[in-house]
Amino acid sequence: MIDTDDDGWIVGKDGEPTDAGTHDYSAGRAAAELVLGFTLGAYAEENHDNVYYLIGSSLSGIALFGDIRDAGVYISQGDKQMALVCLIGLVPTGGDGAKFMTKFGKGLAGHSAESAAKISSDLEYRCLAVGAIRESGTSEVEKVALLDELFLGLGTRVVRAGDGVTADDVLDLVGDETKKLTPTKTMRVTKRDAITIWLEEGTDVGGWRHIFNRHIKDYSDVSDKGNQFAAAFDPTGTNYRDAESIQNLIFDCIKQGTEDSNAPGHYYLRVTSEKAVRVVVGGNGFIETAHPMDVNKVPIPI
Repeated sequence: MIDTDDDGWIVGKDGEPTDAGTHDYSAGRAAAELVLGFTLGAYAEENHDNVYYLIGSSLSGIALFGDIRDAGVYISQGDKQMALVCLIGLVPTGGDGAKFMTKFGKGLAGHSAESAAKISSDLEYRCLAVGAIRESGTSEVEKVALLDELFLGLGTRVVRAGDGVTADDVLDLVGDETKKLTPTKTMRVTKRDAITIWLEEGTDVGGWRHIFNRHIKDYSDVSDKGNQFAAAFDPTGTNYRDAESIQNLIFDCIKQGTEDSNAPGHYYLRVTSEKAVRVVVGGNGFIETAHPMDVNKVPIPI
């Protein structure tokens, strides 16, 4: 693998392969990757895990070469927002639309989980996918299926009647350019007071991984040093011994719990006479953490 600027990023994955100071794709590089993806497709896909190459590869066989060439020219002359407008204009409708979605989804699924996550979190990919779904998917079932296709099962994972979330809510979330999220790693979504809130796999500092590593560790270890949820709420029973039941509790707290007016995004729900659950949601709607606590330590009446 060639790394022309010696910055640890190989050509094809580095947005600027001759500039060690950045990895972002300029308009010109984005255009080049788009046309290259359209031309080479799966032949060179493993060395080009970026959204522009994937878009070009997915459009091959659907858009005319002249269209994709012109798209590359427009991108190289404008900014990324103009690129998005141009690309959405290429998304076909009807039968070709379904073909495009299927090919796009298969292209993403062919990448490693880490690569797919990076591509799905890219704002251009998110907005292109949302625009295509809004154009092609007319019913709730179709939109869920298209979310599954383009974001590796996202629709089925998060559109749940009990959480009060529709496919349009998910499309609004994914297409919101003010939100930093990774759709392929989004585990669940809910709403409270018209605010969309989501749980991601996350990292050691926030999200489900943080909750698990800090407050669960081992579902079967019913102690304060292991599964704190089971220890607090059902130490002699069988509840809270799996991810789903603990996530259900977290989402019940968001939907039914009391929000601290002095600390927006901090929710509390009494679970037993002595124990409550606390959930912290960031200002953008991302669930940062959740854990049990003593009722007498909750800072507000619940």
